[in-house]
Amino acid sequence: MIWKRRTKSEQGWLTPELAQLVVESHVEVATKQDRAAELWGIGSADRWSADLAAGTISFEFPDRLITGQVELIGSYALAAGTWLWGWANGSVPESATGASREVAAAAARPGFELLAQAKLEIPVEMADDLANITVELAGLDGWYRGPSMANYVYLGFRDLAPSQS
Repeated sequence: MIWKRRTKSEQGWLTPELAQLVVESHVEVATKQDRAAELWGIGSADRWSADLAAGTISFEFPDRLITGQVELIGSYALAAGTWLWGWANGSVPESATGASREVAAAAARPGFELLAQAKLEIPVEMADDLANITVELAGLDGWYRGPSMANYVYLGFRDLAPSQS
């Protein structure tokens, strides 16, 4: 996401502490995302798939397959304008929500209380900010936004490598 100046209404959900984390995580995660794109072509794959029960993600290219570990960060419902954290999604195995649970645990820090809310009404651009925060706090290597007609699914990944199969 290209960083843009937020309107006052968009900034309303941010405490000063959370705003600082958004800025810091944006800078750090942009580097990680660029590295994943450069090394593995993430963002330009012909196809992708994720198996949350197995904890794997795959990016398919004409000449190679890149695989790694995956967790559900959260999802964004386009029509409703709401974010749902991975840990709050009852249809997802708990083993696939560790990163989002780490973010919820960070809500104990002053100014971060909002991170413990299961569902948030936010503009779609801020979903990227929440994904960045998750990558930063949980030590993920990056995130991938899977498109669909009604929702965006935000998946955190780590340990990407060419598949041996």
